[in-house]
Amino acid sequence: MSIKDSIIPALSNNNHELFHSNLWVWLIEKDNKFLKVFFENYDENVKIKVYREKYNTDILIEDANKKCYVIENKLKSIASEEQLNDYQNRIKKHYINRKNEFLLVFLIKNKGLKVTRWKSIDYITIAQRIREVLNQEKEHKEIKKYYYIIKEYCDYVEKVFKEVKESKYVKSKKYNFSLKDSKIKHNGLKVVYQKLKAEKMKENFDKAINFSSIKNKFNKKNLILCSKLGYNNGKPCLTYRVQSENWKVDLKNHSAIEIQIEGNQYRYMVRLIKKSKDRGEKSQNRDKYFNEALNIFKGTKYLCDRRNTKSKKIHGKTSSMKNNYCSYDSGKKTIGIYQYNDIPKNESYKKISALIKNDLKRINGIINKNENINKFLKELK
Repeated sequence: MSIKDSIIPALSNNNHELFHSNLWVWLIEKDNKFLKVFFENYDENVKIKVYREKYNTDILIEDANKKCYVIENKLKSIASEEQLNDYQNRIKKHYINRKNEFLLVFLIKNKGLKVTRWKSIDYITIAQRIREVLNQEKEHKEIKKYYYIIKEYCDYVEKVFKEVKESKYVKSKKYNFSLKDSKIKHNGLKVVYQKLKAEKMKENFDKAINFSSIKNKFNKKNLILCSKLGYNNGKPCLTYRVQSENWKVDLKNHSAIEIQIEGNQYRYMVRLIKKSKDRGEKSQNRDKYFNEALNIFKGTKYLCDRRNTKSKKIHGKTSSMKNNYCSYDSGKKTIGIYQYNDIPKNESYKKISALIKNDLKRINGIINKNENINKFLKELK
């Protein structure tokens, strides 16, 4: 089977997790023996009810013996202990007198994950088990009609997802987000690639810089260091943000210091809050805002006025420097001042990690020495 001949990529809408979860639910509802694909000890003679997105779980099954089965589906992301523990506690709250079983389905496993109540299984094993039950139940009246398309689904997952899982692109120790380097041609699988690569990037950097240890150093100053993975127009962006511990979810209304890594860009960012609504003129106030940020960090090396600098050495190599620039969000009264640096092609995680670690150490140091920066972080401008 070739990808171009299969209907599965078209149905899966770029391999969204929802497609796979919905298909699994459909199979279980058509023939409850498919629940044994996920929970081998399930008694197929017991009646069940199947739910999607109940209590924020991907799949929730209740059986007549007061037992709950929870399935968390992770295709383009890697599960965290915090997230899984949250799901577990939520189910425990709603089903006090039930025995609960939890299953994590993944494509790329977080090897450091420590959650005792959760069993785990990968996509390829799921496909193999579906095929086994399918062959046993192919004469079932509800399964017989769809036998070949279910078989095609199993073929697709086993062959194609194996290629994604074992890809050098995902496992590479080099920092490179160019999808042109991927041999995968199908756009849907490229999305899976990129998401998994981004998750691995965050995991690699957090581990290399000993994130929890650095975070504790900021906590002692009543500040919080966040590690956040987001996407700008589909491109992964990893942000290390220093913020006041009093902040809520609405980060857009607070000042911040950030290190951002996106594609081939390593950049510093200072977020200012507008003092009034008339600060939106780009041309008139660009220098004014930039100088305000420079004054806050006066005497430091963190944010330097390099608007006239054409190049900068990073890791001992000279790379082009884009102009610093100021972005404006008139609706949310924020001003972002950026300093861009190029990451050399095929740079290693190790070298970029060293740069992140040193920069966070420097930020921590200047916050300790400069009262203006403390004030900047803890008060609205």
